[in-house]
Amino acid sequence: MANDENFETVVVNIEQGVESARKKCPSCGLEVPTGTAVCPNDGTAIVLESANYSALGGKYQFLSVVGEGGMSVIYRARQLALDKTVAIKMLHGSSSGHSKTNIRFHQEARLASSLSHPNVIAVHDFGTTEHGQPFLVMDFIDGPSLAQLIRDEGPLRADRAVEIFIQMTAGLTHAHDKGILHRDLKPSNIMISRVDGADMVTLVDFGIAKMTGESAESQQLTKTGDLFGSPPYMSPEQCLGQKLDARSDIYALGCIMYEALTGVVPFLGESAAETIFKHLNEVPPKMAEVCDIPFSDDLEEIVARCLTRDPRFRYQTSEELHADLEAIRDDKPRPSKHQIQFSSGQTRLTLIGIVIALQIVFASVAAWHAFKDNAARSSEVGATNSHVQLAPPGTLDASMVDDAYLTKYLHQAGNVDKLILSKSRISPASMDEVRKQATLKMLYLDDTGVGDKALTRLQALPNLWYLNLNNTEITDQSIGTIRQFKKLTSLHVKDTQLSPHAIDILLQSLPECEIEK
Repeated sequence: MANDENFETVVVNIEQGVESARKKCPSCGLEVPTGTAVCPNDGTAIVLESANYSALGGKYQFLSVVGEGGMSVIYRARQLALDKTVAIKMLHGSSSGHSKTNIRFHQEARLASSLSHPNVIAVHDFGTTEHGQPFLVMDFIDGPSLAQLIRDEGPLRADRAVEIFIQMTAGLTHAHDKGILHRDLKPSNIMISRVDGADMVTLVDFGIAKMTGESAESQQLTKTGDLFGSPPYMSPEQCLGQKLDARSDIYALGCIMYEALTGVVPFLGESAAETIFKHLNEVPPKMAEVCDIPFSDDLEEIVARCLTRDPRFRYQTSEELHADLEAIRDDKPRPSKHQIQFSSGQTRLTLIGIVIALQIVFASVAAWHAFKDNAARSSEVGATNSHVQLAPPGTLDASMVDDAYLTKYLHQAGNVDKLILSKSRISPASMDEVRKQATLKMLYLDDTGVGDKALTRLQALPNLWYLNLNNTEITDQSIGTIRQFKKLTSLHVKDTQLSPHAIDILLQSLPECEIEK
């Protein structure tokens, strides 16, 4: 692995894995204690001297530390027999005594070694040292992570980024086809090397990867309700500790693509908990709105679809996403005209799920602070100040959904109390399906472009008390329609064409209604 401080969320006492190892700065000659990655004098990467290689059977020479964190360390090493540079990941001595940590490390080795794809890290060997420390030997990737690339260069050109995304989805499709979910996709786990003048992508760190259809013993490592991952890239269902499938990794890819193209993550709060709430309740702005870079409609729609909160509206497989990205690169029509796959029940963001997330989110705080330090320079760009609300049971979130899917989805969804259609494309047929929601109490139509004619289709909503029409095309002609909602107590009409006179009429007709304009 190339040097990247965020590559792992894993610190090691080298003496327990490589006996009698001494560290010395190659620039100034300063000897430093084991566990030191860089020279305190000049920041030079530290190398190991006079190391005893018997811990790994004398097969490898440790050269330098290239990444370390709370549980393990990654070394650049030389495989002596082949004179080949490799990366060796070794569990911290103090961590190797914990059975779950040990088992999880071996699970990573087992899952990663079952993968064989140009865009997935290759694992060549794994085992346990004579001191009881698990290790695995991988390809050494000579290049930065995507995180480092974004920090150094800022937003990537769209054509370069799409090529990187295509390789990311190719590697992820291979893992998913093998029944393996990554569950911790983020820019620091995507390495970029240069091969024949072109970017070569490698997915790394399957440390919390999970096999679908695991044994009962394996499932005890990461039970439903456990929270793993990095908050800025976690799907809503992952934030709630729910059961995950391939669509959770696709959401993470959406976060990564958004950041690579704009330089900022789609959701970033002041704490891990606030970031989780944003994933659960907010809609990110369009990419062009946060970085002043024009993007094609196709690229905006692809990223937005990956970031849809309800997994039924996302790409159902990374293969479908891969095909759409290839179509953009080749300037061809996107092939993703498939039908939505509906699960047996609705995805609901419950208060119980929020409590679960709050109980276990603090395990991510240390890693979060490291991320915040690296993101400090970009956190002001694209930040949102909207009020975060917990979505109650009975909520149907269909924000940022293309009408090709929306009409059928609404038809099959059944009655709900709260319907969020923010930033979706809404046709008359979709509005007819909304009108059938007899129990509907709260309706969000903001940023949909809905006009007077479309709004007339909603007169048969007897229980509606909240209506958000911000940034729509309604005019004074909608007064009559809005007055029909007799139970309306909260109306939002910012950035519409309603005149002050029309607002006064509505206030007289609906005396119990508060109007935000």
